[in-house]
Amino acid sequence: MRTVTRIGQLDATIKVQKIEDIRKTKVQQILERARELLGKLINEELPDPKELLLYLEYSHNMKTFN
Repeated sequence: MRTVTRIGQLDATIKVQKIEDIRKTKVQQILERARELLGKLINEELPDPKELLLYLEYSHNMKTFN
């Protein structure tokens, strides 16, 4: 946290009303989005497991290549 003592030529006073850890909220948002995507994937189109495996292998190989 940074402090501000002056704004321009005037003295400044700041009062902290609330300090909040938003990491838990962000994790909950990510999990909610993952559930939505998984539900959409299952309801609309479930990929062929062989295609999914090939994609994952390709993706892994690209990461290790770079």
